[in-house]
Amino acid sequence: MQQTMEALAPSFTGIWQSYTMDIRQRSILGGVANENSIRAEVRKYYFRQNETGYIFSFEVTDRFQTNKDGIRAMENDIAKLQSELTVQTDFQGKPIRILNLAAIRDNWKGYRKEFEKKT
Repeated sequence: MQQTMEALAPSFTGIWQSYTMDIRQRSILGGVANENSIRAEVRKYYFRQNETGYIFSFEVTDRFQTNKDGIRAMENDIAKLQSELTVQTDFQGKPIRILNLAAIRDNWKGYRKEFEKKT
């Protein structure tokens, strides 16, 4: 899998920017090929700069996954918990911390029993 790392340095203040992300994963386990494609529409909002870097909000507005068998189904469910992120980066755009981690943890607590029933 090839990944590109680009700095998240802001280009527009106070404006939502939209991106389309296409991800294709292919693995072979025991001679059986497993392929999965994910297409996500993501919006990024630059809030402000502070003494250690930048603060962004990300929102997944649409997500489609082709393979929802086995572990891929769990991956799809967990992605729902990460649909809104507020991230602190350094000045080069490298993520430092997730600022809304408590809200994600609370969402997980509410979803956990339903998730465990599926597994």
